[in-house]
Amino acid sequence: MEHGKEQENGQNQEHEHEKVWKEAWENLDRLRVMLHKEMSDWAAIQRRIDDLYMQASKDPKAAQAVVSLEASLAECRGDIEDAERRMQQLQALVKEMNLRSAQDRREMQRYKEKASGLRGDEENEKPVPATPRAEDTAVTPKKKRVRRFA
Repeated sequence: MEHGKEQENGQNQEHEHEKVWKEAWENLDRLRVMLHKEMSDWAAIQRRIDDLYMQASKDPKAAQAVVSLEASLAECRGDIEDAERRMQQLQALVKEMNLRSAQDRREMQRYKEKASGLRGDEENEKPVPATPRAEDTAVTPKKKRVRRFA
C-alpha cells in the first residue's frame, strides 16, 4: 500500500515538474514572439528615421523632429535591452529547471528501485530451517570401547 502511495507521489511530483516546465516554455515562447514583433517594428521605425533624415537635410522642422524622435528611441532601446536581459534570464531559469527536473527524475528512479528492492527482499525471504554448523556435523571418530572383564 505504501508503494502505491509512493508511486502516486512520484507521479504527482513528475506531473508538477512537467506543468511548471511547460508554463515556463510557453512564457519563453510568448516573449520570443514579442521580441520578434518588436524587432520588426524597429525595422519599420528605422526606415522612417532614414526617410526623416533625407527630409531633415532639406527642412529645419524635419531636423527638429528627427532629434526628438532619436531621443524617444534611445529610451525605447533601453527597454528593449532590458527585455533581452530578462529573456536571457528566463532561458537560464528554464535550463536550470530542466537540470533540476532531470536530477529529480533520477532521484525518484533510484528511490523507486531502492523501495522495490527492499520490498522484493521481504517477499523473497522465507524462513530457512536451522541447520547445524559444519563443525558440529563433522564425523568424529568413535572411541573404542574398553571392555573390562570382571
